[in-house]
Amino acid sequence: MWPIFIVFLSLVILKEDFTKKKLISIILGFLGVSLVITKGDFTSLDFSQIDVLLIVMLGAIAFALFSVLSKVVKVDATNAVMIYFFSAILYSIITVSTYSSFIMPSSKDWISIIINGAFINGISYLFWIKGLQMFDASKVAPYLFITPILSAFFLILFFDEEILMVYFVGLFFVILSGLVNSLKSKS
Repeated sequence: MWPIFIVFLSLVILKEDFTKKKLISIILGFLGVSLVITKGDFTSLDFSQIDVLLIVMLGAIAFALFSVLSKVVKVDATNAVMIYFFSAILYSIITVSTYSSFIMPSSKDWISIIINGAFINGISYLFWIKGLQMFDASKVAPYLFITPILSAFFLILFFDEEILMVYFVGLFFVILSGLVNSLKSKS
């Protein structure tokens, strides 16, 4: 959902233009992701834990806001990511101290922590912020729909998830979403 929230917030905060092309792109991307998440069975959607869904939605809105505001903040991307991660560490320490107890990770856990922190989050955030600074946020957002599709393929590759045709249909819609979004408008 956060690509959709990025589009809406970029309209409100950044005053970007909303076009039919962007709307079609968002719909196609959302359809592709929905197909993959539900494995093509929309009746499997479960809204019984609405409180959890609302918290997840709040997280999506928060990251979309973070993304959109990173366009207007005039801070170097590297510095912004460093400030973000330092703040996250600080808030994590406070949260863990308040609601749990701190346990030092084992030596084998540190490899995963470093890979996750440096590559999956650190470097990818730098690219994300640079991309947002170079292009309209609402133009970049539909490309994010590829994330759940890639996750499904990684599940197939690494965890022997069953290969479903609906994954390819979802991928088709996501690629179509990006293509529609990147088409040049006739002047």
